[in-house]
Amino acid sequence: MGKRRLSSVQSSAEELLSAAASQISTKPGKSEIKTLIWSAGATSDLISSLPAALHLAVVHTLDSFKQSIKSSGSVDATTGGDIGLSCSPAVKKVRRSSRLKRQDKADGEAPPPIPGSETLDFQKKLQAYAYISQICVSHPQKIFSPSDLLPAVQFLHDNLVLYEFPALLSEVSSLCEFWWKDNLPERESLITQLLPFLLSKSLIHGKKTDVYRVYALREAFTLFDYEDESIEDLRLLLVRCLITPVYLKTKEGRRFIAFIVGLNDLLLKEAMALARSQIPFGKKSVLEGYADIIFKAWRGSGDSVKVEIELGFLQGLIDGAIHAQTKLFSASIRRVLSRFISQRTTPGVDKLLFRLAEPVLFRSLQVANSDVRRNALFLLLDLFPLEDPDVTKEEKDTLLEKQFFLLHKLLLDDCPEIRAVTVEGLCRILNLFWEVIPSLTITKVLGKVIDDMSLDMCNEVRLSTLNGIIYLLENPQSHEVMKVLLPRLGGLLFDPSLSVRIATTDLLLEVGRIRAFQFNKVVSLESLFSSLANDHERVAQKITRLLIPSYFPSTLTPKEACSRFIALMRRSPVAGARFCEFALSEGSSSKSLLELLRFSLCLILEENPPSSDQLDGLIIASANIFSCIATQLSDKVKMELFSVDKLKSLLSAATSSRALAAVLTIASMISPNDLYGLRDRCLDFVIECIGLSNDLEKQGLVRKIHRLCFSCGWFTELCGILSSSLQSIASRFLVKFGLGMPPKVLQSLKKKIKLSGNISGRFGVLASKEKLTSYKSKSEKDLGLAAGIAWQIKDLIADDDMRKTLSQSPNFEISFHSLNVISQVSIEMCVRNKSFDASPIAALASLAVYLSLQKDDSEIIKNDAEDGLQCTNSYVKFPTLDNTLNNLLHWAEKMFNRAQLAESATPSSSIYNDTEMLKSATSRSRHKTAAASASKLTDASIDQHPIPSSRALCRFLSVAQSIPYSQQCLSTPPLILLRAITSPSAPAISCEPPVLVNSSSYAKGPYGFPRGSPRACPHHHQLSSRGPSQTVHVNYGHAPYLQLGQNFGPTATSIYSTCLVQLEACLDDVPLLCELATATAHRKSVSPPLSIASSYRLPVDYTMFLHSLETLTRLISVVLRFWRSMTLTRSARSLNSSSISSPPPASANQWVLMTTIYAKGSEFKLDMPEAKCIENVMKMCSSILKFCADTTTMKLVDRNDISYLRFSSAYTRHVLSSMRGYRHEVSSFKEEDLKEVFYYLKSSFTYSAKLLHLVLQQSNELSTVPVEAFYLSNDLIDLITAVEPYFGIKYASQMLSIVKPWLPVLILGVGCNQLIKPRQQECESNISRPCRHHFPTWLAVLSKTELHEISRAGEEENDGSVSAEEASVFTKFILMVVVMLKKGSLRIMDAIGCVLLVGLDVGLETRDFGLVLGLVHFICVKLLGKEFTSWKELEQMTSYLQEIYPRIESEITNPSLSEDERGKLETAKTLLTSLWLNRE
Repeated sequence: MGKRRLSSVQSSAEELLSAAASQISTKPGKSEIKTLIWSAGATSDLISSLPAALHLAVVHTLDSFKQSIKSSGSVDATTGGDIGLSCSPAVKKVRRSSRLKRQDKADGEAPPPIPGSETLDFQKKLQAYAYISQICVSHPQKIFSPSDLLPAVQFLHDNLVLYEFPALLSEVSSLCEFWWKDNLPERESLITQLLPFLLSKSLIHGKKTDVYRVYALREAFTLFDYEDESIEDLRLLLVRCLITPVYLKTKEGRRFIAFIVGLNDLLLKEAMALARSQIPFGKKSVLEGYADIIFKAWRGSGDSVKVEIELGFLQGLIDGAIHAQTKLFSASIRRVLSRFISQRTTPGVDKLLFRLAEPVLFRSLQVANSDVRRNALFLLLDLFPLEDPDVTKEEKDTLLEKQFFLLHKLLLDDCPEIRAVTVEGLCRILNLFWEVIPSLTITKVLGKVIDDMSLDMCNEVRLSTLNGIIYLLENPQSHEVMKVLLPRLGGLLFDPSLSVRIATTDLLLEVGRIRAFQFNKVVSLESLFSSLANDHERVAQKITRLLIPSYFPSTLTPKEACSRFIALMRRSPVAGARFCEFALSEGSSSKSLLELLRFSLCLILEENPPSSDQLDGLIIASANIFSCIATQLSDKVKMELFSVDKLKSLLSAATSSRALAAVLTIASMISPNDLYGLRDRCLDFVIECIGLSNDLEKQGLVRKIHRLCFSCGWFTELCGILSSSLQSIASRFLVKFGLGMPPKVLQSLKKKIKLSGNISGRFGVLASKEKLTSYKSKSEKDLGLAAGIAWQIKDLIADDDMRKTLSQSPNFEISFHSLNVISQVSIEMCVRNKSFDASPIAALASLAVYLSLQKDDSEIIKNDAEDGLQCTNSYVKFPTLDNTLNNLLHWAEKMFNRAQLAESATPSSSIYNDTEMLKSATSRSRHKTAAASASKLTDASIDQHPIPSSRALCRFLSVAQSIPYSQQCLSTPPLILLRAITSPSAPAISCEPPVLVNSSSYAKGPYGFPRGSPRACPHHHQLSSRGPSQTVHVNYGHAPYLQLGQNFGPTATSIYSTCLVQLEACLDDVPLLCELATATAHRKSVSPPLSIASSYRLPVDYTMFLHSLETLTRLISVVLRFWRSMTLTRSARSLNSSSISSPPPASANQWVLMTTIYAKGSEFKLDMPEAKCIENVMKMCSSILKFCADTTTMKLVDRNDISYLRFSSAYTRHVLSSMRGYRHEVSSFKEEDLKEVFYYLKSSFTYSAKLLHLVLQQSNELSTVPVEAFYLSNDLIDLITAVEPYFGIKYASQMLSIVKPWLPVLILGVGCNQLIKPRQQECESNISRPCRHHFPTWLAVLSKTELHEISRAGEEENDGSVSAEEASVFTKFILMVVVMLKKGSLRIMDAIGCVLLVGLDVGLETRDFGLVLGLVHFICVKLLGKEFTSWKELEQMTSYLQEIYPRIESEITNPSLSEDERGKLETAKTLLTSLWLNRE
C-alpha cells in the first residue's frame, strides 16, 4: 500500500516527505525511499523541488517539535540551544494494553492521548528528513546542489542538542559527519554540535567505533578557540579522554589525544598533570598509553610544545624514577619513559635522554641511600648506553667506560638487591651490545660475574647470575668464551637454595640445546645422578629431561633404549629409579616405558640378579613406571605383569624399606581380590618396627602397609596384632616392675585377643625369635617395639579413613590401657634407655584427645568410683583426658626426683629395686669405684656433707615429746636412732611453742614475689638468741617441691601425702616439714595466723600432726642411710653405737652407691652419656608439654589448671640443673648432641610459654593470677640466660628469635602478681627478704652485665663480670624488654621495677653490693633514664625506693665495709640521687 502511495506521488516532493515519515522505521522503507530518489532524473520536478520542500518541512517540523516540548514542560524551546553538550536520555515509550484498546473501541470513545507521543512523531519525521538529506548529498550523480541542501542540514545540526530519539541522533550525526568528510561547502558550521555529541557518546558508552569516528574528525578540533571561555565544556570533554580506558588502549585513541594536547598549551599542561597523577595507580596498559601519547605529542608538536614536554614533564619523570620511595612506583615511572627509550633511533631522542638524565644519574648511583642507588641502576640499565650523539668517538668511549666502571662498582654494593640487579643487567648489556663492547671489558665483567657473584652469600644474587648467563647464551658470539667459564658454575647444582638449583638445571637445559656445548662438561654425570637421586622433584624432573636423549632416547629401538637405561642403573640405581618417575611427563611414550618395565622385571626375577643396590633400584624404577602407566593398562595386563607369586618374589628380593614400599605401591594398584597371599608378609613387616619413629623410609613402608590393609579388608587383623603386641609388652612390664594398677586396667590387660590361627602362630614364632638372654636388653627391646607400635597407632589416628575403623575395634580399650602402662615405664626409664622414644606418650595423648572429642568416653572406657583409670596412689574418678594428663605429669615428676635420689632411697616402684640391674658388670665396677672413694673419706671431707636436717629434727622431737599420743611414733627405731645421733651436737632446745617471726609479712607480697615463697622468704631456717636458751623462730615458705606440678587440696594433709615422694628425694626440705608439723601441733584448736592460712590453707587438726610423724618416719630412714654411709669411716667420732638401733637392712652395694651419689652432689650417674640422658628427658617432657598446650588451646581441659605451670617450672629447673652439669663436661657433648638437645629445648620453651599465655589470658583486673605463673616466667628467663654460656652464641641467637614472639607473655608473667592482686595488699610497702638460694639467675646475670658496662666505661677490669661476648645475646634480650616496656603501659614498667627492687633487697640482705649496683644502674640508666618524668605512674616503685634509699645510706656508714664495697654503694646512691632529683 505504502509502495503504491510512493510511486503514485513521484512528481510531488511534499507527498514524498509526508510519506517518508512512516517508512523510515523499516529497512525496506528506507531502501524504497533511496531507490525512488536515486532513480529520478535530474530534470524531474521531484529533484528540483525536493531541496526547498525539505527545508520548509524541516523548519515547520522543528517549530512544532519545540512547541510540543515547551508545552509538555520538558525543555524550553527558546533556550534549547543552551542545554549542556551531553546528550539527554531517551524518553521511555509508553505502551497501551490491547485489552484497553478494545474496550475503548467498544465504548465508542476516543482513546486518551499518550504522553510524549506527539514529540516522538516529530522526531521520527526529522529522522526521515535527515535520512533524505543524506541520500541527496550522497547521490551518485551529484544532481543536488549542497548549497540548496545546506539550510535544512544546518537546522538539523543546530538543534542536535534537543533530540532524544536515538535513531534521530544517529541520522543527524551521520549526516554532519558525511558533510565534513566529503569536504562540502560550509562544513565548519556543522561541527559545533557534532563534535561534543560524538565525544560524549564515546566517553559514555566506551565503544571503539565511537573513538574511530572522533579520530576521523580530529582536524575539525583545530577550528576551536581554546582560549575562549565558551569552549570550557568541550575542553573538559577532551581532558576526560585522558583518563578513559578506551582512548588509552586503542591506537586511534592515543593518536587523537596526542593530536589534541598539541593544539593548546593549557590542554598540554592539564594533560601532563593528569598523567602524572595517574602514574602511581595506573595499570600497565594505561601507563603504556600515556607513554605513547606523550611521545607522539612531543614528536608531532612545535619547538615550544617540545620544550614544555621536556622540562615540564620528562625531567620530572626522570627525577621521580630515581628518588621514588618504592620500587613499584619507580617502575611505573620508567614504564612511561619507556616509549622514548624504545624510540632512540628517532632524531633528537638520544640527545634528549642524555641531556635530561646525565646530570642526576651518575651522581645518584653513588649516594648513601640504597633505594636511590637501586632506582638509578634500573634507569641506567634502561638507558644504556647513555651517550651524546653530537660528541666525538673518544668522548663516547670515555662515557661508556665510566658507565662500566659504575656498574662494576655496584657489583660490590652492600645491598644484595643492587648486586642482583647489576649482575643480571650486565649480562643483558653483554647480550645486546657484545659487538661494540671492548673484549677486555667483556673478559673483566664475565670473570667477576662467574668467579665472585656466583659465590655470593645472597641467594638472589646467585640466582640472578644464573638467569643472566642463560640470557647471555642467546647471543651466539658469547659461546666461545662461555665454554671456558661455564664449568665454574657446576657447584651451584648443590646450592642450598632450591631456586638456585632449579636455575642451574635451566642453564644445563639451555646448554644442551646448543650444539657447540656438552652439558656433562659443565656438570659431571656423577653430580647429575646425585642430584637426580636426592634433590627436589622440580630439579629431578628437569634433570630427567636433560638425560632422556642420552639414556632413554625415543629415536632408538626399545631394546637399545632399555640397554641405555640399564647403563644408567648400573652407575646410580637410585638416580635410575627417580629417572623413571618423570620419564613419561618429560616425553617418553607409554609403549616404550611398558617395554622397559618388562625388561626390568626380567632382570629382577632372573636366577643371577644384580647387586642388592641395583636390585632395589630396579624394583623402585618398576614401581615408578607402573604408577605412570597403570591407568592405561587393562586388569589382564596388570595381572600378567604382577601376579601374586611375582609380588612375593619382589618382596623377597627387596632389601631396603624403599624397595619394599615400592612393591606395596604396585600391589595397591592391583585388584584386592588377587592379593590375599601378601597378607601375612605385610603383617610381619608391621611388627618389625623397632626404631620406626626415626626411620623415614620405614615410616613410608608402614604407611603403605596400613593403606593396603585398609583397602584389602585386613585392617581388623592389623589392629588385632598391634593391640596384642602392646598387651604382651604391658603385661610383662606389670610383672617385671610390680606396677600398681586398678582392677579395671588389670582386667583389660588380661583379656585374650582373638586372632586367626595362622596369624597367631606366625606371631608366636616371630616373638620367639626375639627372645634375648639379657634382661636389660629385653626391656629395651620391649620399649623399642612398643614405641614402633605406638607410632603406628598415632599415625592411624591421624588418618581420617582409618581412625573411625580403629576406634570401633574391640581391642581399642586394650591398646589404650597398654599404652598407659608402657608410657609410665617409658617415662621412668628415660634416663636409662639409650634408645628412648616418646612415641608411646604421643600415642597415648592422641588417643585421649580423640576420646575426649568423641564425647562418648563412657562407652569405650568406663570410669566409676571403684575402678578409676588411676595408676598411682588412689582411684579418683576423672575424665579420660584429665586423668591421662595427671598421670603423665605425675610420672615425669617422679622421674625428676629419681634423677636426684639414689637407687636405694625407698623407691615406690621396683623399677629402681631391680637386683639384676645392680649386678650388671657396669654397676659392679661403679660400686667398686664408689667404695674405694668412700674408704678414703676423712673427717674434713665428711664435715663437708653434714646432716642438713639435724637441728630441725631435734627441734621437732623436743616438741613432739611434750604432745600426747606421739610417743607411739617416737618409739620407732629410726627416731630413737636419730635422737641418739643428734643429741651430742644438738643445741639446747626450748620446749616452749615456736615464735612466729613477722607473721604479718607472709601474705602475698606486692612486688611479684609472694610472701612465703622460696623467692621471697628464707628457705633455711634460722635460730635467734633469746636469753640463755635458743628458741626456734620459724619462717613458713613453700619448698621447691611444692612447685613440681601437684594439684594440692585444701588441707596440709594433702600437701604431705602428695609430696611424700618428693620429700624423700629432697633432704633440704626436711626442715620445712618439721617446722610446719611443729607449729601445727602446738596450735591444735587455735586458728593459725591469717597470713599462714591464706598462703598455705593449713588446717586446724590435731591428727595432722600424727600424720606428719608417720611422714617423718620414712624421711628419717633416708637421712639415717645417708648418715650411716658417711660415718662408716668416721671412727674418730664418738657415737654411742650401743644405743643406736640398726637402720633398715640394705646391701653393701646400696650403701656404697648411695654414698657415691651424695658425694657427687646428688647427681644421678648413668652408664650412657650425659648428653643422651638430657636429650631423653627433654624429648619426653616436650611431648608432655605439647600435649598440655594442645589440649588447653582446644579447651578440652581447664585453662586455670596450674599443675601444667608447676610441671613446666619443674622441668625448666631440671634442664638448668642438667646444663650446669654439662658445662663442666663439655667434651661429652658432640655437635649433633647439641643440635638435638637444643631442638627439644626450644620446643619445650615454646610450649611452656604458650601454657603461660593461656593462663594469663584468663586473668582480669578482678581475678588473681596463680603464683606459678610468676615462677614459670622467671624460670623461662633463667633458661634464656643459660643458653649462651652452655650452648654457645650460635644457638643463643636462634633462641632469641624463638623468644621474641613470647616476650610480652614473659614480661606480663614476671609482673602479673603486681598488676593483678587483692585490693587489701595494695597499701603494703614492706619489702620481704627473698632467699638467695632461690634467687632468679637472670637478675644476677643482668647485674653482672651492668657491672661490666660500668667497668668498661671507666676502663677498669672486673674479673667477676660477664664478658661482652658471653652477655651479648642476653644483652639483646634485655634491650628488647626495655624497648617493649617503654612503648607499653607504665603500670607494667612499675610491676617489673618492683621485681627488680626485690633484687636490691636481696643484695642488701646478703651484702652482695655488686648485685645492688648492677640493678640500680639498670633501673636508673636503661629502664627509666635521666629524662624520665612520669613518676606519678610509678607509685609503688617510688614508695619502695623511699625504703631502700635509707638502707643504702645506713650501709655506707658501716665501718666493716671494704673500700670496694663502699664504692659500689656510693655509686648506687649517686645514681638514685640523680634519679630522685630529676623526679623533683
